[in-house]
Amino acid sequence: MKKLFVLLLVLCLAFTASVSAEEALLSREKAAEFAYGLLEKALSAQAVDPAEDEQGGYRFSFDGFSVIAAENTLSAESRILAVEVTGQDIAVPRGVGPGSSLEDLLYAFPLDNASLTGAWDEAVLYI
Repeated sequence: MKKLFVLLLVLCLAFTASVSAEEALLSREKAAEFAYGLLEKALSAQAVDPAEDEQGGYRFSFDGFSVIAAENTLSAESRILAVEVTGQDIAVPRGVGPGSSLEDLLYAFPLDNASLTGAWDEAVLYI
């Protein structure tokens, strides 16, 4: 009976840990909401000419951030490939941004990729 209780307790703890780990990840919806929020800000800013990005998109640079889109024009329907925040005044998910320490960044965005390895199309986080 004690063994069964211990097994049940371990399973409950494992389930709780997996649920909290899922909640710690930045959801695709939250990431898209952030990216399209910057797109709205970009659309209201002064128009800029795009530069071809080395990753295959078009980079539109603004004061404090860049938007990398699939097309060479920006519109509300543009497909966003990436955003890059360079300014301190841009509100970013979980309160980290340029100037944040690596420890703060990894605490805010926990991941299973402790060495931060990966490629452009598969890495979770770029520093």
